[in-house]
Amino acid sequence: MSADAILVRFANADDFDKIPALGEDALLAHTRGAVYRAQLVIAEEGADFRGYLLFGLYKDTIPFMHKLYVAPEHRSKGYAGEIIGKWETLMREDGYRRVMLTTSSLNTAQNFYRLMGYRDIGSLTLPGEPLEMIFLKDFSKEE
Repeated sequence: MSADAILVRFANADDFDKIPALGEDALLAHTRGAVYRAQLVIAEEGADFRGYLLFGLYKDTIPFMHKLYVAPEHRSKGYAGEIIGKWETLMREDGYRRVMLTTSSLNTAQNFYRLMGYRDIGSLTLPGEPLEMIFLKDFSKEE
C-alpha cells in the first residue's frame, strides 16, 4: 500500500453493498442513513474495498468517530492510519477544528490513537461494560 494509492472519500448510495453487514442490524440501518447524511467514508485501493469509517457529530459540532472497520485481509498493513488521517483531512476541509472518538479501556487501539495525536479527555462507565475512554484531537494544537 502506498499513501497515494488509497482513496478515502465520502460514501454514496452505490457503496452500501460494499459495507460488511457484520450481523449487526442496528448498525446496518444506521450505516445506510449515514451514507445519505454524508457521515460515512469509504477506503478503496484501485477499485478494491479496504474499509470504512462511520462518524456522527457530538453536540452537533464535533465529528465523532463511531466505527472504524478495515477488512480482515487488509489489517496490520497501515490502512487504519490512512483512513483516519484522510478522514481528519476531510473534516479540516469542512471547517472542523476538533475530532473525537471513544474506545474500550480493554482495546489496545487506545495506544494507536495516542500515537495519532489523540489525547485522553475523560471516560464513562456504562452498567456491565468496561470503562470507555474518550479521546480528542484538536487540530489547532498542531498548527
